Amino acid sequence: MTTFEHGLNADQWAEKLEKISLYLEHPASLCIIGSAVGMFAQQIRTSIDLDIWNNGSSFFYSDLKQAVEKAGLLFNPKEEMEPGRPYIQIVQPDIVQIGPYDETITVLRETGLTIIRPPIENIIASKLTRASPRDLEDIMYLKNHFGISNEQIKAVINKFPPGITKEQTLENIVYLDVLPERPEPKKPDIGPETER
Repeated sequence: MTTFEHGLNADQWAEKLEKISLYLEHPASLCIIGSAVGMFAQQIRTSIDLDIWNNGSSFFYSDLKQAVEKAGLLFNPKEEMEPGRPYIQIVQPDIVQIGPYDETITVLRETGLTIIRPPIENIIASKLTRASPRDLEDIMYLKNHFGISNEQIKAVINKFPPGITKEQTLENIVYLDVLPERPEPKKPDIGPETER
């Protein structure tokens, strides 16, 4: 079996998603969050996992599981992962928060499978919770690529439900003021970004 020590890029993930669509028995809509959002917006990046926001997605669990596994990926692993084996993770709203949003953007569409995402300001807000060095790189890219203001991001965080996640994210807002700016043209936040 082929392993991917450094993860998959956007094109490789698109190929995997196409395979998954062929194995699905029922239509599904998967809402991506995390690093995949930047990858599908032309960020030069790889990831070993694809995070799926459960609350924004629509799928039959057993159907998606069998399709993902037939495509050669791990599905929602809870124990130790196999090194270099890409996987799809279903993310629940506990440690991770996305904040409320009204519209989603279509990222990719296959027969029977649609990949969507929340607005970029929601993605950035969720990444501020942990604010790892890699998260901060992603935040800088997404802010500049899509022309997102600090005020838009703070507005999302203020709508997080009370709790430790919101408190941690509010503490990390300071990073927004110290991240360097990269001159990139503003991209309109409309979809679809990619259709195959």
